[in-house]
Amino acid sequence: MMRRRLGLTLLELLISLLLLAMISTAMASVTGYAVRLFDRSEGLRDRSEQMHHRTLLRGWIVRAAASEFTGTPDALTFRTRSDTALAWTTGLLHVRLIPTEAGAELLVGDVPDTAQHRLHLSDTNLRLSYFGKKEGETGWHETWTGQDTLPLLIRISGTDPALRAGFIAMPRLSAE
Repeated sequence: MMRRRLGLTLLELLISLLLLAMISTAMASVTGYAVRLFDRSEGLRDRSEQMHHRTLLRGWIVRAAASEFTGTPDALTFRTRSDTALAWTTGLLHVRLIPTEAGAELLVGDVPDTAQHRLHLSDTNLRLSYFGKKEGETGWHETWTGQDTLPLLIRISGTDPALRAGFIAMPRLSAE
């Protein structure tokens, strides 16, 4: 007469534990990958927003007015024509690039010294320099104040990896 077994054998128990371990490992890998992917996409979103703001700044510099252009090593203020990319205004913009605790921001508004919009430009402080003829000397200068003309080039650099090499914007050389 055959005896009936109750329960699992040791071999069956080991196989089921092995399968459970393999499934748990696969789930942990997939979850870890999803978390890394989410973190990376958040970083890309922040960097793409900053790149968009740098593109706006470059376009505004191209249309800057010489009469109200003031540049220092860490700040920049100028008046420019608005472009069609901005829905809030169709006239003149007053743009200020200023250092903040969080890096550098663009303050943009229709009225001088009034920021209707704050655009985050960089997570680190920026360094600006200006190329042109100033006080009879042509070259890179730390400041550009009290000039009747715009600088030929504006170099914006920083310790942010995207700005380590810096970028150069060129104001329009002649009036339209």
